Amino acid sequence: DDSPFQMRAFVVVIFALVGATAAKSASDAAQAIPLAAQAFISNQTGNAVVGGSQGKTAQFPWTVAICKYGKSSCEFKAAGALISDSFVLTTYTGLHFGSGDYADSFRVDAGSYDWNGGVSRLVKAIYVHPDINSNKNSHLNDIVLIKLARPFTLNDNVKPIALPSYDSD
Repeated sequence: DDSPFQMRAFVVVIFALVGATAAKSASDAAQAIPLAAQAFISNQTGNAVVGGSQGKTAQFPWTVAICKYGKSSCEFKAAGALISDSFVLTTYTGLHFGSGDYADSFRVDAGSYDWNGGVSRLVKAIYVHPDINSNKNSHLNDIVLIKLARPFTLNDNVKPIALPSYDSD
């Protein structure tokens, strides 16, 4: 029997994955499949979806890039979904958060489809699901919530993903 939290987390993950990998153009009835990894194009990620297309600014305003500060740059770690002005949902396996990592060594970028423009926020806390399965072949409870040090100012380019209400079917 699934608890309401588990079911809601499952729905959030499904919505984030669907939103990051498929879109329907408002001006054209044909379905377009964007390159989820190209929401933030870099030499590190390349083309992740075969036959996809580059996203446009404000097309997926909930999509964020999560990077970790290195010696001279901020290395892309994972994509995430903005679920409020202060919280991001992502996966543990995507984030590669280890025991020697600290929340304040991560940054979240939003509002741009590439590394130019947009806005950044430092991470205040990282909440890993308490029942995460450390087996890399299992994605059971593979969920992480990131609390930002400062909330994003919401606008057309930065807004939370639309989630169903708690009592919806």
